[in-house]
Amino acid sequence: MTNQSRMRFLMFVSTQLFQIKQSYGANAPDYWQGVRCPVNQDFSPFITYFNPRMFKNSETGQHTLFGVDATLNLGNKELRLRMIEQNPDKRYPNGNLKKFANLARQGSQIVWVINQDGGFLGRVQDGKWHFSKERAYTEVAPTPTTMPEPTSYDPPPAFGGDSETVVEPMVEFSAEELALAYEEEAPEWLEGLDI
Repeated sequence: MTNQSRMRFLMFVSTQLFQIKQSYGANAPDYWQGVRCPVNQDFSPFITYFNPRMFKNSETGQHTLFGVDATLNLGNKELRLRMIEQNPDKRYPNGNLKKFANLARQGSQIVWVINQDGGFLGRVQDGKWHFSKERAYTEVAPTPTTMPEPTSYDPPPAFGGDSETVVEPMVEFSAEELALAYEEEAPEWLEGLDI
């Protein structure tokens, strides 16, 4: 199975999921769960398992999220995928909607792609693939056990050289605001698939 075939498969499932939701309204979950394995000469021969199903929305407790479990035969190994739509109700602990939940409510079509044997792969968003980025990190050198002796030091003169210059204090953010600013973009349900 070529990479192009895999991409076509991901796009096909994502497109079908949202077309069925829009076309069948309240009956969409029943229809979705009855969808058979897609017939496409490009990727059908490589699909060994295909199970459209509804996933539990962790915010409402209802099975309202469309998704599919599929296994693709890649020749030398099998790839077990889970594709699931973005939960439009997903919130931060403070009650605010998460970034991708907000986008889903605004009409973006987002389907997360997960390797069931190894975690998050990326997402299909509005017909485009967004690969999961590895998190950048820098190794930290061990802290020295002894600190160097301080040296004498003359501080620089105040701005403009006059002592009347007023320096405005920096804006301080609460710990909660900082936590939200640095929260990762990946959805929480990647760990244990708590959707």
